Formats: sequence, structure tokens, C-alpha cells
Amino acid sequence: IKDQYDTGIYQIETRGLKEHLLPITNLALNSMQENLMSLFQNECSTLKDLYKTNIKLLKSDPKDLDQYAKHVKHYTDIAAMNNKMNERANEVEVMYLLLTSYNVNISSTNAVAHDDLKISVTKFDEILYSAKNKINDKMMKMTQEVLSNIARINTSLVNVKDDLLKGIFKDAFAEPIDVLNALEKVQIHINTLSLEAKKLQQYQILFNDEPYAFISLKEAKLVYDETNLFWTTFKDWQIQINQWEHADFNKLDILQMENIILKNFKYSFTCHKKSKNSALTKRLKDSITEWKDLMPILSLIGSKAMKKKHWIELFAIANQSSNFTSLIQIGRLKELNMLSLVDEIQTIAEKASGEYELEESLKIIKEAWLIQNFDIVLSSKSIEAYVLGDVEEVINMLEEHQVSLQQMLASRYIAIVQEEVEEWNTKMNHMITRLDEWLLC
Repeated sequence: IKDQYDTGIYQIETRGLKEHLLPITNLALNSMQENLMSLFQNECSTLKDLYKTNIKLLKSDPKDLDQYAKHVKHYTDIAAMNNKMNERANEVEVMYLLLTSYNVNISSTNAVAHDDLKISVTKFDEILYSAKNKINDKMMKMTQEVLSNIARINTSLVNVKDDLLKGIFKDAFAEPIDVLNALEKVQIHINTLSLEAKKLQQYQILFNDEPYAFISLKEAKLVYDETNLFWTTFKDWQIQINQWEHADFNKLDILQMENIILKNFKYSFTCHKKSKNSALTKRLKDSITEWKDLMPILSLIGSKAMKKKHWIELFAIANQSSNFTSLIQIGRLKELNMLSLVDEIQTIAEKASGEYELEESLKIIKEAWLIQNFDIVLSSKSIEAYVLGDVEEVINMLEEHQVSLQQMLASRYIAIVQEEVEEWNTKMNHMITRLDEWLLC
């Protein structure tokens, strides 16, 4: 072979090229060997520790159901990863053979680790097989224990349901707060049983059995929820009526009261019907019905038309003038038996409403004329004179207000604003006269 080749373009010196490339390939090969050794060390160590950990878990000897279920879970998880672990072990073995085939120096530490891994793999297979047999040996016993616990929980849940249908929970004279305190303990008990039931269902799935449905748990929760809702509603209702009875009546929202009463009445009626007219549900329904029956009267005296003078008049009619205060409370009205004066209240409320309407109508007329202006325009006859512009709108408003004032004067409740209405009626008449005179100019 010649040292040089003429190409006409460039020359290659093969001997020099070889001497230049060999160090590069050797460097790359050494680097790959080092990387392979590092990968071998890490994987060998990691996999060995994994095998030892799993062997330790598989060798455990469960004494009770919980420990057994935990052991079955470990076995299931470990068995699922067995193939992957074997693949990794085979890969480590391939790396070992590759290193030895290239005469890479394997330290005694790495060699021992490799041997330990092989031993662990063999031992793991034996322990995995043994663990499976031990699990199968105890499976029937543990399955029976699961069923026994299910029966125990079912009995407890039936007892809870039965307890909720009697005793303090159905006592027509019990206080809601006392019953709700008792219900808190029942809830804790149901939650504990629910957690146990869920755990047993998980065990059954783990043991490849169909999980038990626990219908009794659903029934107990349903009865608890219904009982808790009833007594919570009862407690909230007592708090609500206490607030209404002691609040400033003039600051209460009557419409909101009606909505709350209607909502609670519907619920109490449904409960009473469902309970087949029990004394307990009757107690709540009767309390709400009492307020429902009061609402027409409360709506009358709760009108914004009711002024202090009307309240004074009402107290006088009820012979309770000495008990009148500016703070009106429903509770106080009930104590004085004033809410039973239906006819008297109706008369005073109608009077207050009539007077209020007259006051509001007069107010509208006053405000309208406060902002009403007359249009002034230059006279067509003289550039130095001004005359009224279009007054059709003014005349229409005058006529409309005159009619309103006449209707107000005819009202049976006119006394309170009669003087002002007559004064404004006179003003309207004068304005009509003046407008007629101006328009003739």
C-alpha cells in the first residue's frame, strides 16, 4: 500500500489517520466501560436492596385480620412487580457479562454485590412461593372473620336505627339542644361503623370476594339524617321566634318573616303527615301554625303606615296605655294579649293606611310643583316683551292635581292633612285663574 494517493483534490495519509483515530476510539470505549460499570453498580445495589426489602415483607407472620390484610396487600403488590424485577435482574447479569467479556476489572465489592443479588433473586422466588401458600392456608379463616365482623357491624347499625326511632329522639317534650347533643354521639358511632364497614369491603376486594353492600348502613344514615334535620329545624325555629319576639318590631322584614314561616310550615306539615300525626311533629307544626295564623295581623301592624300615634291609639283601646313604649316587640304584644284584638287592629291599620296614602299623594303634588318651571319666550308683537310659552303640560298637571285634591278631600281619613289639602286646592284654583289671565294677554 502506498503512503499517499493522488486524488487531484486532496491527500490522505492513512498511517497518520490511524494514529490519530485510535486514541479517540479508545477514549470512547473507556468512557462507555466506565458508564456501564457505574450503571452496573447502581442497579445492582438498588435491586439487591429492593429484593431484601420485599423478602422481609413477605416473611412477616400476620397474627390478626388487619395484619393479614396488610400482608396480602404487600404480597399482591410485590407479585405484580415480580416480572419487572426479573427483567432488571437479567439486565444486571447482561451488564456483568459484557464487563467481563471486555476484561473490565470488577472490584471484589462489586463482585460480592453481584453474588448477593443472585442469591437474593433465588431466595426471593422461594419466599414468594412460600408466602402465597401461607396466605392460601389462612384465607378461609380470615374470610370467615371478615363475615363475622360484617355481622357484628350490621347488628350495631340495626340497633342504632332502632334507637333513633325511640327514646329522647321521639320525645315530644324534649328540648332540641339536648336531642342534638345526643345525636352528635350517634353520628360519631355511625362514622366509626362506616369506617369499619369500608375497611371490611376493601379486605373483601383484596381477598377476591364481592364486597358486602351494607344496606343497614344506608338505612341508619337515612334515619339519622331525617332525625337530625327535624331537631335542627326545631332548634333553629325556636331561635328564630325568640329573635322575632324580642326585636324592634318596626325593623322586622315582614315579607321575609312570611317566607320563613311558609317554608317551615311546609316542612312541619310533611313531617307530621309522615309520622302519622305523632305528638312530636304536632308540637313543631302547632308552633309554626300559631305564627302562620298571626301573620295577617302582623302584616297589618307591620305596615310602614303605622305611626307612633296609631300605636298609642291601639294601646289605649286595649286598656294598656300605661304599658306603651316606643320599642314595640311581638313578645310584649303577645303578653298583653293585644294581637287578639283583630277587629280593632284592622280598623286602626286601615286608618293608618288611608292617612299614609293621603300623605304620600300630597307629597307627590308638592314635589312636582317644586321642580315645575314656566317657559318664557319673546313676544311676537314686541322684541322687548316676554310672554308665556307652551303651557299645555302645566295645565294638564294642574287639572290632574285638582282632581286628586278633590278625591283626597272626599276621603274619610282627610282630617290629618285636610288643612294642607285645602290650601293646595286653593293654590290650584288661583293658578288656573292666573294662567287664564296671562294667556289672554
